[in-house]
Amino acid sequence: MNLRHRIRKLAQGKSYNPLKNIRPLIFSKACGEQYRLKLFRSLYESEFCEYDQPLVSVVMTTYSRGELVLNRTAPCVLNQTYQNIEWIIVGDHTAPEHAEAINKIDDPRVCFINLHERGKYPENKKLCRLVAGTKPANYSNMTARGKWIAHMTDDISWEPDHIEKSLENVYANNLELSWAKMSNEVSTDKWEDAGSDQFSDFVMPHSTLLLRFYLKEFLYDPQCYKYGLGGDRSLFRRMYFAGVRGGMSDHLAAKAALRPGTTKMGHRAEDR
Repeated sequence: MNLRHRIRKLAQGKSYNPLKNIRPLIFSKACGEQYRLKLFRSLYESEFCEYDQPLVSVVMTTYSRGELVLNRTAPCVLNQTYQNIEWIIVGDHTAPEHAEAINKIDDPRVCFINLHERGKYPENKKLCRLVAGTKPANYSNMTARGKWIAHMTDDISWEPDHIEKSLENVYANNLELSWAKMSNEVSTDKWEDAGSDQFSDFVMPHSTLLLRFYLKEFLYDPQCYKYGLGGDRSLFRRMYFAGVRGGMSDHLAAKAALRPGTTKMGHRAEDR
């Protein structure tokens, strides 16, 4: 029995979460990412031909922003115009006070998992920023049950129709991966848009991504800092060169306002 038939047999009856059982097979050294992508297409392409109100898994990691998740992120995720979602939040061994804040989110679609041990990241702060969160990111992706996976960041606000518009984009254009522009408050009251319409630029805001469930097998690489790459950019490059069909949606997906008590964004922020 060849690999394809073995995988199909193991996956039988688990349409959207077969990867748990077949990972030992498809992650053998003989199977590269390009081959695995072709294999998954042969197994699941037909399931994406028609729009069927699919379950969308919103995945997010967090470490020290419990109150921000509760007060900023939760309302925009749970009040999307598209409601068939689950929200998986994975804490990177987040502190009790942040876990307590997240547990106040009262919605049956929310699942919060706090890892017992934080990921192993470089001691150098600059290098750590490149890969911090890769461990819970991989965990949240593998926990997702949805046909589609939407990425979210713990200090971002989605526009109300982000998931709806992203689904329209992937079904209209037969895409495996969609992203959109987002607006960043780079300093107080100064906003700039981010995001390129060219996949090959690898400039796709993390919190705007929507991808087919099987693309979660492209794991975040916690060692990519050794090549001068951050987790997202490394992931995008591997997807691009493997041949993932990706395209940009023309809607504004999200806004990244400055976090409370800060006057600059990103790694320059006072709380970093």
